[in-house]
Amino acid sequence: MVIWFSILTASTVVLAANHVTEVRFDRGSSQAAFDGAVVNGDNDVYTLSAKGGQTMGVEITSVEDNAVFSIYRRLGRKWVALPDAGPENEGSGWNDVLPGTGISQLKIVVGSSRGNATYILKINIE
Repeated sequence: MVIWFSILTASTVVLAANHVTEVRFDRGSSQAAFDGAVVNGDNDVYTLSAKGGQTMGVEITSVEDNAVFSIYRRLGRKWVALPDAGPENEGSGWNDVLPGTGISQLKIVVGSSRGNATYILKINIE
């Protein structure tokens, strides 16, 4: 088990991740999908790099409709929630243009709104 802590600014959250996955797209593909499961109170973290100005879509589905995610962008030493993708949103779907102009480090933090959650996470970047 990997324990990982991150302190955020406006949306300050301490995250304990039980699974960290680096997202890599297959050659010629802009989509990736992951099957996973989280125990209530734990998080899975998916990390990736993307260029500002690209459109990213994230969708999560679960049998009990209880898997949720938040998306964060690294700004210096801080992780900042993307607009409408912070923990207060408990998102199951998000699609927007990524901020900035250069390459950004991003992380998608998957958790559960109640109980344990088995999920499918889909990520698309264009």
